[in-house]
Amino acid sequence: MKPRSLISLSLSLLLALGLTACGGEESQPAPDPQPDPAPASEPVQEAPSLSQLREEAQNAGADAAIAFLGSLSQGEAMSDFLSGSSLVKDYPFLADMDEAHTVRAAGSEVYCLVPVRTDAPLTVQAFVIDESNQYLGEAGETLYESQTGEPVLLVCNISDIMPNLLVTLTGADGRTCSFNPFLSLCSGQVDLPAEPVLYDFSRYDSVGYGETQADFLGTWTSADLPGQLSFAEDGTMTFSSGGETLSGTFYIISDSATGSYRPGDVLFELTGDARSIWGTFAIQREGEAITVTHTAGDPLLPGWENADVSFTR
Repeated sequence: MKPRSLISLSLSLLLALGLTACGGEESQPAPDPQPDPAPASEPVQEAPSLSQLREEAQNAGADAAIAFLGSLSQGEAMSDFLSGSSLVKDYPFLADMDEAHTVRAAGSEVYCLVPVRTDAPLTVQAFVIDESNQYLGEAGETLYESQTGEPVLLVCNISDIMPNLLVTLTGADGRTCSFNPFLSLCSGQVDLPAEPVLYDFSRYDSVGYGETQADFLGTWTSADLPGQLSFAEDGTMTFSSGGETLSGTFYIISDSATGSYRPGDVLFELTGDARSIWGTFAIQREGEAITVTHTAGDPLLPGWENADVSFTR
């Protein structure tokens, strides 16, 4: 056989072997059967009372719902505290709140915060007020983060005037807002910021601030200051002295959420052109005269700290 024929035969054999190795599809082993894809998991169903609250807050145009639940006693278990809350009857989901959704800072005030959106990012940080920030306050350590809109319990506020938590959440329109949860010293109710918009679902039947019928309504004049005080039925008041007039509101304190103010004292919150007054006073009436005693905060006039001032009609 000629060399060229041998070469052609060899190439033919190699080509045949190559075709056998690479082969047609019929020579390939069948792939292992794949299991059927797992069915999509059902979305977690939240408590009906929680859904109800979100709907209430959304209908009110709010970004979140918040409630002051009361003050936690030293050593009291959170489960016992929640079971005794007057809100549990209307919102049973509160009874199932656990430590995984509880943020604790110094203090005893207990709040529940519920974002309207279930995908709303929520961050809770310590809020630090001290000399380092000129007592203006600033965000501190991050204590809690969530992306799923779950309700969270906030335990905070050792001081009535220095909140120690900062909450940052994303509202319905995507804007991010921050606020400090605390009680207004004027009304004893949750202080509601301009932003975010909060829906207050508290029950204030056990909160001890608020206007009551006062026996000192009317206008009173003092020769001691000299000055004049005027109290109206709608809770507004004015104070005039030395050509200066300040106006604002008054509230009678029947109790204090933290025990810092005396029941029966009257909170004055007044603003004028040059200064403001925020202070508490005891008012005693005897016939057509009242005695006003400064007990805390700003006095009516500088130099009258803790002083008694007599007024007559």
